[in-house]
Amino acid sequence: MSEDLLQVTSASTIAPCECVRHPMTLQFIESTIVWANESHFYQFISYSPNSSVIGVIGEGVVLPCYVVAENFPEIFSVQWIFNEQSQKIPVSTYDGKTQKEKQDERYQGRTEFFHSEFGAGNMSLLLKNIRSSDKGSYTCVVSFNDEYHDVLIELKVAGSVPSISLRSYMKQSIGLTCHADGWFPKPEVIWLDGQGQVRKEQSTTKMMMMPSGLYRVITSMNLKPGSDMEVSCRIVNNLLKTTSESRIQTSDINFSNIFRVSVSLLPRGDGFFLLSITCFILSLL
Repeated sequence: MSEDLLQVTSASTIAPCECVRHPMTLQFIESTIVWANESHFYQFISYSPNSSVIGVIGEGVVLPCYVVAENFPEIFSVQWIFNEQSQKIPVSTYDGKTQKEKQDERYQGRTEFFHSEFGAGNMSLLLKNIRSSDKGSYTCVVSFNDEYHDVLIELKVAGSVPSISLRSYMKQSIGLTCHADGWFPKPEVIWLDGQGQVRKEQSTTKMMMMPSGLYRVITSMNLKPGSDMEVSCRIVNNLLKTTSESRIQTSDINFSNIFRVSVSLLPRGDGFFLLSITCFILSLL
């Protein structure tokens, strides 16, 4: 495929999470515990910059958790817990005594601590390959010297980034299809031109509910000769205020020779013929 004929790019933009804001400062969600231990005085503050974060299905997200402590000890433990309705699932645990991690089987291979940043108080957890079942409430629990403190984080899950593909060529037009999975509730689908304006071509959109309760989105449109050859497919979740978008850009295409179909009848030894149809997409090769 010629690089100057077809470029496909994807982008996902997420609106800022809802935080408690002040005209001049961002007020962290935090808690403080103070205690005396032998000759040391500890002030342990755990906080997260946001009460909620948004992750995209199939991608990764950081669940934030930070601690500030004077004379932070070398031995400590941190545990992330998923607060399911009927139980608490230990997503991932780091034991400072053994310096080992342990994950629940449902999160096996999908979580990672920032070990090099433990000394700076970063107890955040990277959650990879997000699934729809990951959405919900998580608790970060940090403990040392028989004391512990925790922070609650809400993970919201958004659908996958849409993908645009070439569907067909019919009646002097190119058929494009855009699809995305994992959206809820039903999203808004918009086709845009190179200037970010809604395209005038008619489109057809189908939304199918999957067994997971999430929606699969499939939308199609035909691009006519002489029209703006830059096309964007944008999917908007108005509930989470998230937007995902993919863009396809082609050079000027000679619609008269996009397709060449070669039909051949190949003789077989049994007296029959094998019909061979070869289709060349000339302008996209």
